[in-house]
Formats: sequence, C-alpha cells, structure tokens
Amino acid sequence: MTVVSSEANAIADRRFLDQLRELKNLKQFLFEQKVKFEPDQLNSIDLGSLNNLYFSSAGRLPDTAEWKLLDEKLSALASYLSDELRQKIRIRELGLFFGTVPLTFLLLALATILYRFLYGAFFEKGTLLFNASFLLSLILWTVSQGGLGACAFLGTRIATRRFDKVPLESAIDVADITDESILKIRIILGCLFGSIIGLPIAAMALDKMANAIYGDSSSLAPADFALMILPFLVGFSTNLVLAILERCIESIRTFFGMSTK
Repeated sequence: MTVVSSEANAIADRRFLDQLRELKNLKQFLFEQKVKFEPDQLNSIDLGSLNNLYFSSAGRLPDTAEWKLLDEKLSALASYLSDELRQKIRIRELGLFFGTVPLTFLLLALATILYRFLYGAFFEKGTLLFNASFLLSLILWTVSQGGLGACAFLGTRIATRRFDKVPLESAIDVADITDESILKIRIILGCLFGSIIGLPIAAMALDKMANAIYGDSSSLAPADFALMILPFLVGFSTNLVLAILERCIESIRTFFGMSTK
C-alpha cells in the first residue's frame, strides 16, 4: 500500500481550499437532510484524496487533476439538490442575516431604551452630554427598530415557509430571500425608513413608553401603542412606507395647488 506523505497533502491555494470546504459542507448537508443515495452512487460522492488536503503556506499548488476532481464532485453532489434543498442550504449560508444581524438590532434597541431611561440621572438637563444623549438615543432607537422590522419581515418569510404564497406587493420572493444583495438592501432600507419616519415622533413615543412603564399603563391608548412601534412597522412593511410617502406627496401637491394626476 502506498502511503502519501503529509507534506504532499499541504495546499497553498486558499481559493482551492475554500471551494473544497464548500464541497464538504454540501456533502454534510445532504447527509443531514437524509438524502437517499443508491449503492452504485457512492463512488460519485466519495471525495477520495480530496479528504486529505489541508492548507499550508509552505505547501504546493493543486494540480490540474485535483481541480478537475473538485469540479466533478461538486457537480455530482449538486445534482442531488432539489429546489427546496437549494433554498435550505442557501438560507443556512446566509445565517448572518437571519441570526446575528437581528440579534444585534434587538440588543441595540434594548440597550438604547435602557440608556434613554437612565442617562437623566447622570447628566444635568440642558448640558451638552444630556442633549447629546437625548439625540443619540432617538437616532439609535429608530435605526435599530427599522432594521429589526426588516429582519422580522425576512424571518417571517423563512419561518412560515410560504415563499410561493407571498403577495406580489411584498416585493420579495424566494429568489430575493436567498440573494445576499437583496437582503442587504432590504435591511438598509428598513433602517433608513425607520429613522426618517420614526425620528420626528421618537421622543413622543419613548415618553409614552416611559409613562406606561413607570406610570399608569391603563392610560395607554391604541394610538399610543401604534406610535411606539411605528419605526418597527415602517421597517417591516415597505407598503406602509409607500402609503405614508404618497400621502405626504399628495399633501404637498394640494398645498401648492398642483394636479394630483
């Protein structure tokens, strides 16, 4: 039996090893999903000598045969992916947008509310630090609420598994939900809309929240509750933003006596 030395398995090409890692992740994913492989198909999914390769800056470059084998194995394993499995593995690859980012916005929102209710005890009203804290809390709260609303929208599309039943006006489908660029744009828009529309009412909303927590919560009206979650709602629903903007444009047109056509 021929023993291959460890040094011969050292590869200095990170691009090759990145693709190899994706190949191994794909194979592991198929096993986790209990994909059925026939006995005569086992050779096509066996990575063979690719299993022994690892990165080393002092290693060699992969040869043509190894590149070809990598492509062949990737093509063979990808053929077992159904449309549903492709969606699942793509969502897993984009876990940053469905786990880390929403959690960051949630913690930021909670920290901002906590700071908002406490900084008055440390800074005297009217001082620079007090005013800076006041403005900073409003900005961070609206941005985090808008971003959290956008993440909630994306997360509900995943949780409900209703990709083919989402209304057209939601402007997002299964192709969009697995597109990293679309996810970035959606979250950025949520933060933008949350801050632009929510900032003018943020102080009033946080004051009502403080009154509900420290005062009489029974005095909280439905309109007050809607006011407190408005930045979240505009981040969640682009339709709501468009409706608000359309109403503002109509008001401006009416003020200047312009036609609404």
